[in-house]
Amino acid sequence: MTATDVQAPAGPSRMRRGAQQAGKSVRLLPAVGLFLLLLVGWEVYVQVSGINSLLLPPPSAVAESLWTDWQIYEPELLVTLREAVFGFLLATVVGIGLAIIITSTKVMRLAVYPLVIASQAVPIIAIAPLLILWFGFGETSKVLAAALVAFFPIVVGAAAGLDSLDSGAVSLMRSFPASRSQVFLKARLPNALPQIFSGLRVGAVLAVIGAIVGEFVGADQGLGLLLARANSMLQPVTVFACIVLLALLGMVLFLCVVVVEWLVLPWRRGGQR
Repeated sequence: MTATDVQAPAGPSRMRRGAQQAGKSVRLLPAVGLFLLLLVGWEVYVQVSGINSLLLPPPSAVAESLWTDWQIYEPELLVTLREAVFGFLLATVVGIGLAIIITSTKVMRLAVYPLVIASQAVPIIAIAPLLILWFGFGETSKVLAAALVAFFPIVVGAAAGLDSLDSGAVSLMRSFPASRSQVFLKARLPNALPQIFSGLRVGAVLAVIGAIVGEFVGADQGLGLLLARANSMLQPVTVFACIVLLALLGMVLFLCVVVVEWLVLPWRRGGQR
C-alpha cells in the first residue's frame, strides 16, 4: 500500500465537509432573505406613504443613528449585557440545582415544584419594584430580575431531562452496583443534557427581557433606561435603535448557548438540521 493509497479517502471527506458547510449556509438564506425583504418593505412604505417619522422612522434613519451615535449606545448596551449574562448564569445555577432537588424524591417534587410554578404566576413587572427597593437602582436588582424570568424554563427542561432516563438503565447500573451519585453523573445527567440546553436557549433570551423590565421600572443606566427616556421625549429613531440592539443581544446570547451545546454534545452535531 502506497502513501497515495492511504491518503485517497481524504478528498471525499473534505468534499463531504464542504457540502455540509454549504448546506448550513443555504439554510440561512430564507431567514436572511426574509429579514432583508422586511427592511426594504419598511423603507419603501415609509418613503412612499409619507407617514410621520414620529410614528414610524425608516430603517435607514435607525441605521444612521446607530452609526453616528454609537458612543451613546455602547455603554448602555454593555450594562444591559452584563445584567442579562449574570442573570442568566444565576438562573442556570439555581434552575439546575432546583431541578436536581425536584427529581431527587417524590416528597421534594411535591414540595418544591408548586412553589416554582407559583413564582411564575406573579409578573416580573410586579416584583421589579420590590427588587429595586431592596437592592437599589444598580445592576444587582436587574440581575435578579433577569434571573427570575430566565430560571423557569431551565428548571422545567432540566427536571424533564433528569426524569427521562429509562428505569431499566438505572436498575442495570445499580445491579453492578453503582452508587446514587454514580448513576447521576454517568447516566442521568448526560441523558438530561439535550433537554437542559433546550431550557438554556429559552432562558438566555428571557434574561434580556428580565433585565430590560428591571431597567424600565428603575435604573440609572442601561438600554432600558435609554429606551424609556427616548420614548418619553418622542425620539422614535432612538427607540427603534434600542429595540434593534436588544434583539441582537438576545440572538447573540441564544447563539452562545447553541455553540456551547455544540461543543458539549458532539454526538448531536450530525443530527442537527
